[in-house]
Amino acid sequence: MKKIIAALLTLIMATALFAGCGQDNGDVDLPVNVGDTTPKPQESTDPGQSQTAGAALTRAPLGGTGMIAAGSIHNIGLRTNGTIVSGGHDQYGQRRTSNWTDIVFVAANKSATIGVKANGSALFAGEMTGSEAVSGWSNVYMAAMGGDFAVALLNDGTVTGTSGAPDVSAWSDMVWVAAGESFAIGLKSDGTVAATTGAPDVSAWTNMVKIAAGADRAAGITAEGKLVASISTAAFDANSDYVAVDVGAAGLVAVRADGSVVAAMEVEADNDPLVYADSKDITAVKNAVSVAVGDTHAVVMDRTGYAYAYGKNTDLQCDVGTFNLRPYVENVNGANYIRGIEIGSTVEQAKKLIALFTGAESVAITKADGSEAADTDTVATGMKAGDVGEIVIMGDGNGDGAVTEEDSALIDAILTKQSDLSGAKLRALQMSLSYGQPAPECRAADKNTIAAYIAGSGSIDQFGDKVRGTYADKFKSAYEANNDTVGYIEVLGTNVSYPIMFDMTGKWYYNDHTPAKEKAESGSVYAYYYGQQHNDVITGHNSRPSGSMFHQLHHIEDFNMGKSNCEEKKYCGKELRNLPDLKVYSERVWDVYLYGEEARYEIFAMFETKAPADVEKSLMEYVWYPYGNTNHDKDTDEKVQAWIDECIKQTKELSGLELNTNVNVKDDFLTVFTCATQHSDAGKGARLYFMLKKVDY
Repeated sequence: MKKIIAALLTLIMATALFAGCGQDNGDVDLPVNVGDTTPKPQESTDPGQSQTAGAALTRAPLGGTGMIAAGSIHNIGLRTNGTIVSGGHDQYGQRRTSNWTDIVFVAANKSATIGVKANGSALFAGEMTGSEAVSGWSNVYMAAMGGDFAVALLNDGTVTGTSGAPDVSAWSDMVWVAAGESFAIGLKSDGTVAATTGAPDVSAWTNMVKIAAGADRAAGITAEGKLVASISTAAFDANSDYVAVDVGAAGLVAVRADGSVVAAMEVEADNDPLVYADSKDITAVKNAVSVAVGDTHAVVMDRTGYAYAYGKNTDLQCDVGTFNLRPYVENVNGANYIRGIEIGSTVEQAKKLIALFTGAESVAITKADGSEAADTDTVATGMKAGDVGEIVIMGDGNGDGAVTEEDSALIDAILTKQSDLSGAKLRALQMSLSYGQPAPECRAADKNTIAAYIAGSGSIDQFGDKVRGTYADKFKSAYEANNDTVGYIEVLGTNVSYPIMFDMTGKWYYNDHTPAKEKAESGSVYAYYYGQQHNDVITGHNSRPSGSMFHQLHHIEDFNMGKSNCEEKKYCGKELRNLPDLKVYSERVWDVYLYGEEARYEIFAMFETKAPADVEKSLMEYVWYPYGNTNHDKDTDEKVQAWIDECIKQTKELSGLELNTNVNVKDDFLTVFTCATQHSDAGKGARLYFMLKKVDY
């Protein structure tokens, strides 16, 4: 199977990562003038605000404002359009939620995730005792997860649970539920709180409008805005203006009406130099609207839909930098485009969403001709929301609010240079282009996306992935020096920091040429195949004399095999310290930029083959080499699974490691390899391999 895909490398790479992609500090730098036609909706600081004690049990569906849920080692973000983003460790498969749609509420615990759908059913991912019950739930309003159980509040005010859940069968007239490690509490419509056996004493709590629980504790907010909790609230002032709260083993965190955050954390922050994501000071977040607290960390969502986390980070539970949970303004070449509004939305719905993330009192939307759009109109690409920006509905290139064959024909015209479409309408057809990145054209893949949408076999992502931009400057500099640059790789704890090259001639030019195109034995780091694959492959020499290129990958190997010094004694022999410990999840995750996409990858296998090694059975097999007399491409799930099993087996046998990763045949993979420790072994086919799976779902 031919590996080279039909894509324009120059287009992909020349434009990648040249633009900024959002705010970092919780503020939104937007113009004040957004019109004056629509009153601002009441900000929902958490999904339960609309269902407060004392109100009739109307059970208006949740959703539409974005929310976050924190487990022990993972986070779940719910976007306003009902789709899911996640972060952290997927040890139990609890992050396998990227294909969920129509979700209105999410909950998480140590090893699982539940999503409540708009139709009242529920979805489950991960591992939990009694999880089979979740698929049978119906008429669900929201859910809460304890240590190894879940309870669901139904629309009639009753509560059900999974096996192992505390007894909630007699509960009724409930408007919210929360769960700790081994207990549940429920907020009744009269403002009192019910509790199961083992719960903190909440019998004196009255006039409550919010409740939360986690670990062995509970917290809540009264109708006057006062904070109450079963643990100390000494760090919180007595002002009556709290609007959101959560509690867990990591501490107690609350949001005030002015969007400020108050926290009493019981864990210290991890900012490990061997980990890509840092813990943040969540009390510095401005315009906060909700909070989630887990066992080891806390996450805050601000008005823009961005998230910030504080606490332990050994499982990357603080890696929420790509969460964009509300529509947002994307800046491309100085133009502001409003993203995240779904196909078929009305102008009225768009106004509410824009007011939600801007905090504007009102929003006016005008058509492309300058006339005012009616609330009942379908929102379309090219409409303007005051000074906020132009609306972009991905796939809607002709500005009629729909995605049809006419939009596909526009892509054809662009590809054949018969159209000079620009601005918001061009951006709407660039569905394969990453968040915030400028480009002059569309791609063939964009036409395929529209075809799949029209056929009903695919969807069109209106949000796009938020780009971290870790290597933006380094990649830009490398590409400007040599447009054969296709990516960038750094491995924390080592000196590996190089552009990734690809020789379009197929003559392996960069095997013995530097990125500056100078002849050199050390060569370059380069990609084996062109364009994103199911298994991308990157290689570089083990430059022993200089200790450069991929030599220090051997330091990671030796360190994790218990060696105190580099096993290559002739040129190196360095003491091994401050290197990634592959038994720690966050330290076995790499960040790689390749073919227009920056992503996190987790190492699931690492081993060095022994000499002599049969190239046909080792190298070609491990890199899925598709050429020659024997095709090693993995074109079936069975072949991929056999490859995964073999890599894990070799890791155990040759490296003595069991990494216990959750690997799936549908994962995207990255194979990184270099020559063996000893030059003589390398000459006999021995290689060091790192097999990784993408963990940005």
